Amino acid sequence: MSSNTKVIDLSGWNEVQSYNNVKTAGIDYAILKAINKDLNADKKFEQHFQGCTGAGIAVIGTYHYSYATTVAKAKEAAKSWIKTVNGRCSTYYLDWEDDSLPKDSRAVDIINTYADEVHKAGGRLAVYCSLSWYNSYLKKYSDKLTYDYWIARYYAGYKIFAPSESVDTQYMPSIKNSLTGWQYTSSGAVAGIKGSVDINIWYKDIPAQAAGANEMPIDHNPYKEPKKNVQIGTTGNDANWVLWYLWRFGLLLDENGLSDVKKINGIISAGDVEVIKMSQTLLGTTADGVVGKITRGLYTKIC
Repeated sequence: MSSNTKVIDLSGWNEVQSYNNVKTAGIDYAILKAINKDLNADKKFEQHFQGCTGAGIAVIGTYHYSYATTVAKAKEAAKSWIKTVNGRCSTYYLDWEDDSLPKDSRAVDIINTYADEVHKAGGRLAVYCSLSWYNSYLKKYSDKLTYDYWIARYYAGYKIFAPSESVDTQYMPSIKNSLTGWQYTSSGAVAGIKGSVDINIWYKDIPAQAAGANEMPIDHNPYKEPKKNVQIGTTGNDANWVLWYLWRFGLLLDENGLSDVKKINGIISAGDVEVIKMSQTLLGTTADGVVGKITRGLYTKIC
């Protein structure tokens, strides 16, 4: 990915008046706040998700501002976060910067607990914090917290930036871990958004399964094959693995009867079960709507 790739992050504080205008302004990617301190969904998460994906702005991940001071609280928060995202994004950015958080080795166990829960759900964890927080509290544990990092460093204070404006890369954060993105301003001025918005430069490739991405690979399934049955209510990676095959077989259609990649949305619905049954009938196996080992094997033989 080009170092000129710009990504915005949105939360309930951001009022988007036109997602189409945001797209036209040159923003192709967004990260959304998923849950709040009470572990309920951010008040504008669904609005931002639907607005961005509808305008062709790929949602490349979600974030959660953590207040978890114990492993137990981290596990509880992670589960709520995963439930809210519901498999629609694979990358989870842990916002680790609240002053109440432990600043010693306890942070390692808490952050790794988040990662364990996310991994079990088929996702991956990355960490967000300011450069000063990283240097003060996380850098010394870089060998135990081996994640990608999204780092905030506002080198120009609160100067207003347009998405097209160049950034002085001599101020790019330098860290011991892998730098996935640099939040260089909280004073972005983007058409379609009322008030200021965070703008980031992204250095890592955007995941193929980013929600709203314009392209989905047709030559290979970008998701990992499930190890258990996929059925109604299955979410995350396992659901998307099956949905990719249904889409690839030409069975996921929009209201006009055209192939609809947006239906690879991280959850197996009742409607998807009927499509699974259709695929099983075509493949000559029991049409029970459950994708087990036999159906998975037939899918992988076709493409």
